[in-house]
Amino acid sequence: MLLPFLFAAQACASQFEMAAQCPPPGSGRAVKLLRSQPQLDSYQYWIAHDGSIAPVFEEVASSRGFDMQVACTGSEIPVLVFSGQFTANALQGAAMALDPSSGAFSRVDFAERNRPRWIALDGPRLSVIFENSGQESTSRYLIYRTGGRIDEVDELPSATLFDLIRDTVPAIDGR
Repeated sequence: MLLPFLFAAQACASQFEMAAQCPPPGSGRAVKLLRSQPQLDSYQYWIAHDGSIAPVFEEVASSRGFDMQVACTGSEIPVLVFSGQFTANALQGAAMALDPSSGAFSRVDFAERNRPRWIALDGPRLSVIFENSGQESTSRYLIYRTGGRIDEVDELPSATLFDLIRDTVPAIDGR
């Protein structure tokens, strides 16, 4: 279903502008966030890795956004994290990691009122951690995990944590 679209997107690669990339150490492979088609205060956003280009979300129409912030964090396994205003009534985004040793690609999608604060890596498992700012839960933290699971906890996990507040770049679309 997306195959013809991907070929067309690759053929028009010159229309894309690099927004951010997280290269694995010592490797030519990278996870890249691209943007195209500026329109008023928004851009169409794309993910590129291993020679393919796809919209950041499943549908092209859902991948137009603004107020984007990006972080590239991690040590052994670099993680690209982006969040912005897309189609929901919340900030939407994803965290993506490409393990250079195994080639495994992990992705965690999220939608929350605030931007993520930490990324946790526990081996190949990726978690995105938010300080709870809503009234839906009495827990201090919300954790989005690989596989679509969301946990409400009062203590941070014991995995390696990366502080996104420190690693976040200013809004990449200049808004």
